[in-house]
Amino acid sequence: MKKLRRAWNRLVGCLAGGRRDAELAEELESHVQMLTEENLRRGMSPSEARRRALVAFGGIALAMESYRDQRGLPAIDSLRQDLRYALRGMRRNPVFTSIAIACLALGIGANTAIFSLFNAVMLRSLPVSHPERLVFFQYANPPADMSALRRLSSGYGQSSLPYSTYEAFRDQARTLAGVFVFVSSGMEGDGLTVNVGGRALTTDGEMVTGSYFSTLGISPALGRAIVESDLEPGAPDVTVISHGFWLEELGGDPSVVGRRILVNNAAFSIIGVAPPGFNGLHGAVPELWFPLRPTPALRPWGSRAASSASAFTDRRYWWCTVGARLKPKVTRSAVLAETEYLFRQSITAGLNDTPPTLPTLAVSDASPVFELLRGKFETPIRILVVTASLVLLIACANIATLLVARAKARQKEIGVRLAIGAARARIIRQLLTESVLLSTCGGALGLAFALWGAPALLRLIAGARQLTPLDV
Repeated sequence: MKKLRRAWNRLVGCLAGGRRDAELAEELESHVQMLTEENLRRGMSPSEARRRALVAFGGIALAMESYRDQRGLPAIDSLRQDLRYALRGMRRNPVFTSIAIACLALGIGANTAIFSLFNAVMLRSLPVSHPERLVFFQYANPPADMSALRRLSSGYGQSSLPYSTYEAFRDQARTLAGVFVFVSSGMEGDGLTVNVGGRALTTDGEMVTGSYFSTLGISPALGRAIVESDLEPGAPDVTVISHGFWLEELGGDPSVVGRRILVNNAAFSIIGVAPPGFNGLHGAVPELWFPLRPTPALRPWGSRAASSASAFTDRRYWWCTVGARLKPKVTRSAVLAETEYLFRQSITAGLNDTPPTLPTLAVSDASPVFELLRGKFETPIRILVVTASLVLLIACANIATLLVARAKARQKEIGVRLAIGAARARIIRQLLTESVLLSTCGGALGLAFALWGAPALLRLIAGARQLTPLDV
């Protein structure tokens, strides 16, 4: 208990040091004054009486220093003094301070922003439940002439497959726990016209199968998700809205489920609100999700798909992005072995003559958006990372040179401090404190720069549209 009380007294003394110092100085001065008055009564002059009193007392400064060591926490007091000294030194040399902080901020900010982009594009997985068990399908090794198999294609290049392939995987694959399709509800650059409360706005949307949300493991924040019954002929026109759309356009109304909005001049009922942070798997942020079925107001990939059901029955129209979730303990090689056969069967069914060479099927653990981004930007981003690292090294070398030059300019000051009794360790600690303070200021400014620079880089590579899986 005594040790605890002593520790508490030291902590209080450290925090209330200024007030305690004033009280102690006043008390010590009163003792010196009493000795001075006694010396005056002995016939000494005022100056001599004061000098003899100080000699007899032992010095006010020494007594206060001894009291501080007993009263407070010497390590914290020393650190506080070092910080004050470092701040005074930085204020005395504003040019040096500004250059050093700017160099560090540039190096740290550029590296942080570029690594954030590298992490978002190259390392981060999709924001869904157990993303390691998700796979996406695409064709590979296409023959030179695909006309017998494909007359038209929309979507993400080799990630676009016919609807019949999705049906084959859904109905016959035994290695998959769920299969889904997602496509844009319009051509790239052509958004949806949405009327909310008399306000017209243009946004992006996706058409998805009933297994989309359940296979991804996404639970709506409000209402329900799109299910298989929503894809049946004659089912009501419904939509799930994004969390951002709900907050920004509908004011976060908790009774929004059941509300009707106009999309391309057709009425759709809101059945759910997606959870925050989920922005789909498509290349542009979708604000609305719709059931993937023939709908007069919506067309998969816009005008390139017919308004009738031909997009769903034409095996030579490749437009679906197909994803799936693996069953537990199932490997990708096992999935590929099964789905390869189903894929070839789905694209050749109904053909009078099977082409001698067929495309193969590939399985990827990244969505087509990630695949396109990684293929397009991997080399430039890696070059940027190396370049930014070199910039940081150069900045550190420049600052080291500035610090060495400044230390040489302060040789006289350091020599005087050593001559009057300052310990070398204390001087070194003060110089290190100044360096740490410079680094902290530069790092804070660099992080602020990175908070602005990372989204700017993302917008630069994404063009006019934000890429949904990327969050820096």
